[in-house]
Amino acid sequence: MEVKISNTTLLMSTLYGHDSYRNYFIPALAEEIRKPDDVHALHDMLIDASGSMTGHPDVNRQNQNPEYRTSNGKHLIIPRKLTDEEVKR
Repeated sequence: MEVKISNTTLLMSTLYGHDSYRNYFIPALAEEIRKPDDVHALHDMLIDASGSMTGHPDVNRQNQNPEYRTSNGKHLIIPRKLTDEEVKR
């Protein structure tokens, strides 16, 4: 798969030609995305999710190596959830 247009982010659960095990990478990435802080970019979240799999006791998770491709000119940062008080302002 190629990224040919600008402002596109592609996340893959493992490198081309490697094995990918269902329900490992996506939950790890979802856990990182649930913790937005207005600072960490999606790339950082991917690295953290990948790192959590590398040190996992399940050998299948350790071998899975997620891949990230982007043509974005800037970091993609997921904003934190606003509190009710902030929304009212």
